Amino acid sequence: MKNHNVAKISLEIRKCRDCPFVREQKGYAGWFCTHDLRTPGIEVNENMVPSWCPFVVGRLQEVLNTMNSVNDSSIPKKWINQIERKQEDHPDPKFGADHAWGHVLRVTEYGERFLEECVGFSILSNNEIQRLKLLLRISAMLHDVGLAESNRNHAIHSAEMAKKYLLSSKVDIDEEDVKEIYHAIYNHSDGRETRNYLDAALLIGDKLDVNRERMTRNTGSIIEELRKVTEVKYELFGKLAEPKGARLKYYTDGTGFDVFKLRSWPKAVLIPQEITLGFLGLSEFRFFVDEKEVELKRVIQR
Repeated sequence: MKNHNVAKISLEIRKCRDCPFVREQKGYAGWFCTHDLRTPGIEVNENMVPSWCPFVVGRLQEVLNTMNSVNDSSIPKKWINQIERKQEDHPDPKFGADHAWGHVLRVTEYGERFLEECVGFSILSNNEIQRLKLLLRISAMLHDVGLAESNRNHAIHSAEMAKKYLLSSKVDIDEEDVKEIYHAIYNHSDGRETRNYLDAALLIGDKLDVNRERMTRNTGSIIEELRKVTEVKYELFGKLAEPKGARLKYYTDGTGFDVFKLRSWPKAVLIPQEITLGFLGLSEFRFFVDEKEVELKRVIQR
């Protein structure tokens, strides 16, 4: 766990022993956090600040509050509104799929569900999820902002814009958190460097958003086909603490879904597969359309 600069109580807290809420309890060999009176006596490592620290979480919540409370003419809302306007008539096929407010909300929802699945199967500690969800919400809001300026290399451009905004005087955020957000956004298009749960949550949240709500204009055959998708689910299966694999499920409107058209947008399926087999290290990945399993090797080739 990386150290966090906790700036809430006019102190530079780099380890728990700097914090006035940490006590060395008599009769016990250890240091304990007494901040949360509902769960007193949580043991901490005296040499680092854990991810569940209330000051770490509270600081991220304030960043998110700032991003959500500013008026529509301010950054980052200004960028997302610019993207929304582009989607109305921009000729690039990329803008046939939503990259604005609706997409931000759906990416957040899918990403949070992924994190909850990981907690439910004891892959991820419940102590980590509150901070990760806040980092995910910040990342989701900023992950496509580069499209406001250019539709080329948008993941890299978005990461640079996000970094510049977060390191400005507008928000108070730890530099380590900025590094994590930057990398998650940089990685969210192709997933070549997925290295932690924030990376994975943003990446899979982005790739699961392929239903009719996202396909705003018909700018190609794959867009037309995905407009038939009404719901997408990603769920782990297996025993508690011993997950075996994951299922990706598309539910459609029943008018006939041509799975072979996914060859023109293979990342929608191949990236959830890679997260399952590569990042999570599970043994099985299965893809279904309307509860009928699809043989991926026959449909999509790498």
